[in-house]
Amino acid sequence: MDVLLDSKPEKICYGHFGMQDNAVKMLKMHREQLFLWKNIIDDEIKNSRPEEFVDACIDRLLKNDPFLKGFFDMGKDVQEREWGFLKNSVKGYKGYLKTVADNP
Repeated sequence: MDVLLDSKPEKICYGHFGMQDNAVKMLKMHREQLFLWKNIIDDEIKNSRPEEFVDACIDRLLKNDPFLKGFFDMGKDVQEREWGFLKNSVKGYKGYLKTVADNP
């Protein structure tokens, strides 16, 4: 992410969404989001019980990540599908954090 930001791109292309002119702004916002997720998930790794970890992370992410605010406007069936994607994302992030912690 930092390498991309250092190159100061003018445009950014998203699969299925097309090209945008505000690449640096979008990359900075995504970088901030990644660190928000890292901080929340890392905190829950340390403080939640294993059986509650994923749901605790998702609950906090839904409360604190402004990019997830649209979740509550979705129908129940769509929320269930998206909850599954969020679960996989949290588990993947946890695996990544474990790898980083194991390799200082």
